[in-house]
Amino acid sequence: MYALLVAACAKQQQPPPAAPLTVQDVAAPRQESTGAIGGVVKSRDYGQLSLDSGGPNQIPLRVDPQMQITRDDQPATGLDIMAGDVVRAAYKLDDSGTPQAIKVVVNSRPVSGRSAAPPAAAMPVPPPPSR
Repeated sequence: MYALLVAACAKQQQPPPAAPLTVQDVAAPRQESTGAIGGVVKSRDYGQLSLDSGGPNQIPLRVDPQMQITRDDQPATGLDIMAGDVVRAAYKLDDSGTPQAIKVVVNSRPVSGRSAAPPAAAMPVPPPPSR
């Protein structure tokens, strides 16, 4: 009986061979949450804006003509967005990973209300020597 027990323990069951991984198995999960993006419109093509947000690459932003857009606090359409406008948008990523705008707010002038950049700060004047 001891020999039978030893033989049973010695024979281990092999796990089935692993199936090869597919692209879907190793792909990052699709992000379902919304994000925010902002920048200056560098170019506009039908249904897509290119935004300069200060990074090394321009960011594509898809814009649906039926979506909610405001320009200078007035209702607008995608055709009202021009190069040089400041854009802030809420978005979700589409199937290709491109940001798809949900809501867009456009300003045709700087948000601060200034028509030009603020003046450069003057060099501080050192205090007079103490006596």
